[in-house]
Amino acid sequence: MERHLGWTGLLIEADQIAVPDLVGTNRQSWMVPNCLSVSPQVSEVTFGTKYNYGRILHTEAGKTDNSMFSCNHHTVICYPIYAILAAVNQTKVDYFSLDVEGFELDILKTIPFDQVEITALSVEFTYIGNDAASGTLHELEIFMADKGYKLRAKVLNGKNYANDYIYVKNGFNEDVHLEDVVTDM
Repeated sequence: MERHLGWTGLLIEADQIAVPDLVGTNRQSWMVPNCLSVSPQVSEVTFGTKYNYGRILHTEAGKTDNSMFSCNHHTVICYPIYAILAAVNQTKVDYFSLDVEGFELDILKTIPFDQVEITALSVEFTYIGNDAASGTLHELEIFMADKGYKLRAKVLNGKNYANDYIYVKNGFNEDVHLEDVVTDM
């Protein structure tokens, strides 16, 4: 989208192994080598990586995760998404992709939706509701509906490469039907 459609954006990546590859691709977008905070405050967490997976292993709230993500770990500073958006003077977001291996609902709860206009979101749901993160899929659905979003489609993969809910702000292109995408590739 960046190269072929001229999109600009904001890429936030806490996996310090992946950051150099992302920076070296001549991006036109902002790059933040940190993670998104699961609270409205700046926080410091232990971040674990294994292959191309990465997630928060320890939060300030004392939650821990000893799952597959705990192979390599490092300390990362996490910023609230609203603070990052304010720093780049951006309060309108056309598309927001949130894939943080289970902490999606925690991060969504930090967004002041009355101050940030987000049209569409893809929210990974594979790890929501596991032991380390809060919330359930049902709570995610209720939260998004309360914030004015409708679940319009799903991206599903049997190998867990992509399992996203696609939410769109109520009133935006409601006459357009979005099909679910199912793949096992």
